[in-house]
Amino acid sequence: MNNHPIRRFACTMILLALAACNDDVVDIDQLVSDGGSDSPTVARVGNELILVSDVDAELANLPPSMQHLANSPEVRRKVEELLVRRVVLAQQAVMQGLDIKPEVHAQIQRMRNDILINALKSQFFNNQPIPDEDKLRAYYEQHKADFTLPEQLHAAHILLHDEQEAKDIAAKLKADPSQFSALAARYSLDDSNKARGGDLNWFPRGIMDKAFEEAAFALKHDGDLSKPVKTDSGWHIILRKGYKPAEVQSFADARREIIHILQHQAFEDWVNKLISHADIHYAKQHHPEDIIRLPEGIRTRAGDDGQLPPS
Repeated sequence: MNNHPIRRFACTMILLALAACNDDVVDIDQLVSDGGSDSPTVARVGNELILVSDVDAELANLPPSMQHLANSPEVRRKVEELLVRRVVLAQQAVMQGLDIKPEVHAQIQRMRNDILINALKSQFFNNQPIPDEDKLRAYYEQHKADFTLPEQLHAAHILLHDEQEAKDIAAKLKADPSQFSALAARYSLDDSNKARGGDLNWFPRGIMDKAFEEAAFALKHDGDLSKPVKTDSGWHIILRKGYKPAEVQSFADARREIIHILQHQAFEDWVNKLISHADIHYAKQHHPEDIIRLPEGIRTRAGDDGQLPPS
């Protein structure tokens, strides 16, 4: 049975998928239990254990279409072999002193920090209560403009070389508007959408060339055609296919996003306090009032309130 071609193919695909998920440098501590785990051991490499939970974690990375293979004994065995291989190689790297080379050590440290930060964030958000309804609604009312969906137009176009050619096509469309898709497929210079009859899908203002946008949004009814419009790309004939006016999301539709915003604001406030009370020494002197700039818009001012941040 092990030599069945379908089984061999499936196992090969599993290994390729797993390898693709693990191209980065891996800290060997991620592969080894601390010995206090209740998970059974499936292998020992030197003094390091590979556990059932390690195998399960690898299989969890499989795409949904392949998750049904996670309980296959043959597949699990292949994953065990892959984990053994990784630990053997990692141990060999340590034996050769590669883990203390400055550039390798720096990579390991960065990866370790990333793992710890992600764990910290997960813990914070798991423990973060959902703001009460009054606070959610107050945020919605104060930031209603942020939940306004702009007006959008659904249009198609035919892009042509010159004005005369555009006028000729416009005359054909005036006689028979139903030819638009066929004429776009035959004559349009815009290869990105000519096969779809020149369909540009939905777009708001501020996306297209100004002259194109003004002509497109000036069309009043679905099915209306513009006169030839000149842009830097050439000459366009525009067909209006649909229109959505600007609208404000309801509180119910915006509620989940507001929860996300407020919880992330709480996280940033907590991080700012941590930074403001951390034992930080810069090589270059900073002014006490300097704002520390961090990713994702996090800002703090040293000594905000003199209180230690919560644990």
